[in-house]
Amino acid sequence: MGDKRDRYRVPKGVKKEALQGRDLRAMHGYGGGKVTKRINKKLRYQKDIGYKTAVSIDTYYRRHEKVDPPAKNFNNKKNPSKGLIMWKMMGGDAGHRWSRQLQKSLDVIQKKERLNKINTTLEAIQLGMVR
Repeated sequence: MGDKRDRYRVPKGVKKEALQGRDLRAMHGYGGGKVTKRINKKLRYQKDIGYKTAVSIDTYYRRHEKVDPPAKNFNNKKNPSKGLIMWKMMGGDAGHRWSRQLQKSLDVIQKKERLNKINTTLEAIQLGMVR
């Protein structure tokens, strides 16, 4: 179903919210560090992203989905929270929905990797026992 060389097309809604996030960060001067800024740039300018970036996006949303949206000032247009700005920079609500789709694909890749390691170990054990 996929491997680490796969590319993942960035949906238009994700690009739009990533642009809003960049603008909010520029306007308010906070929200998101180096990694967030790097991912935001990829989301805005690239038509697709690679495996590592997809994992970073998936990890971000898994960590932040229950923390940022309910936080104070998350939806405050005049004084948005750092969480809102980061959320938008990572693709916003569209990015969150997309991350769930990415997660399914990434989980398949990671399960295949674990199975391959187990099979390699079993083969090594069998070879050791045959000799």
